[in-house]
Amino acid sequence: MKFTIFLMLGIFVLLPLNASAGRSFQETVTVDGAYYTMSLYQDNAENMFHRQKVDMTGSHVHEFLSSHSQAAEAIEPGFKFPFYGHDTERFFVTTHGFLSFAPGLHNLMYKTQYIAPLRVKLDPGRYNDSTINYILTDDSLTIQWTNVTISEPVEHPSGGRFSFQASLYSNGTIVFVYIDIPALLTTDALYDNEPVAGLSDAFIVGNSELHVYHSLNVDNVDIRSQAIVIFHPKPTCIQAKTCGECSTMATETPFDCVWCDHINRCSDGADRLREHWDNHGCNTFNTSTLQACDNSGVPRNIQKHIEWRNSMVHNGEDNNESESSSEPEPSNASSPSSAVAISVSISVILVVIFLGLIAAFVFVYGRSNPGGLAERIANRLEANYKRFGGPGDLDDGGQVELGSTKGTHANNNNNNNNNNNINFQEKTPQHENNMTVCF
Repeated sequence: MKFTIFLMLGIFVLLPLNASAGRSFQETVTVDGAYYTMSLYQDNAENMFHRQKVDMTGSHVHEFLSSHSQAAEAIEPGFKFPFYGHDTERFFVTTHGFLSFAPGLHNLMYKTQYIAPLRVKLDPGRYNDSTINYILTDDSLTIQWTNVTISEPVEHPSGGRFSFQASLYSNGTIVFVYIDIPALLTTDALYDNEPVAGLSDAFIVGNSELHVYHSLNVDNVDIRSQAIVIFHPKPTCIQAKTCGECSTMATETPFDCVWCDHINRCSDGADRLREHWDNHGCNTFNTSTLQACDNSGVPRNIQKHIEWRNSMVHNGEDNNESESSSEPEPSNASSPSSAVAISVSISVILVVIFLGLIAAFVFVYGRSNPGGLAERIANRLEANYKRFGGPGDLDDGGQVELGSTKGTHANNNNNNNNNNNINFQEKTPQHENNMTVCF
């Protein structure tokens, strides 16, 4: 009876997994994203597995990562690698199957700012023949996780060894090569039941707020042996180095690229330098007008500004573009901070004048109408005036005695702790026990 029950449960569980076990034989799938075009090749389609797999003969073994179950090591490949348009020269390689492009190590680095061929809880330190290898050329870096198993507490009963590569090229191309991938994983081996492979980037605000602005994931069922995933980078605002190039980007890409003169940078307001963009007022004071770009010779006339936002792609609505007159508009020489300071100064002067008029009115009214509250206030004002040497009858022959009352003051201004470390609050993963994920 028990055997029959287990057999029926196996049929209901395994049949759906086999039915959705990835793309059909030699199928090629292309996903056109905003920042990258992702191409998926299954079962050595177009001989892509043999063409993209890097021969690791003579590669170096990273001893530190190969001997630890949970670790990350910063590396510098020696060339600039454009990640979401940003040139990066340093990133982290982790034992858990992903590369982190976060500015530092923190407890949510697996969430975003990564290149992840297989972002699961691997344990290279579990067996001696499990290694993390790398091979470096002048314009490429290939990292291979070889014969690595899942961490023992969350490993599927069927076990299995994982071997896969991630190659980064100086032109921004990223290639995932899946050599040997077991068919089953427990959900506990995943990070928060999220997709295990893909790209993601974010910007950090105030050392604590992590805003993901883009992700491009590979479906879990498409990750299997002899699968290839290639990410081809697309042009982004951040790559424009002049106002003219920025204006061209606004017409040729799906981004609302604008130029900020304060920092000489082009952006749509959503990239990993977002806080720097906002701190210099670029979210409000930016331009890509013909007058501003005359020196670049670009015949583009756009007047707009990008407010605080987390999205960067056109939503199909027409942009509000207003054409300028043939004559250049006069520029405002004063900065936003100067305008604010002038406004505050004028306001303070007006308030002081208003309070002085009220005091004069009360004084005159109190003298003209004795016996009331106004008279007491007028006397008080007159007494203070006499106390500091003003005209009037003084009992001490016109001498003024100045002095101060001693007191004890407590200074409570040392309570600010400037903590520049990134410390995010980790979400508690919700796991479903005894469930599997099929690749």
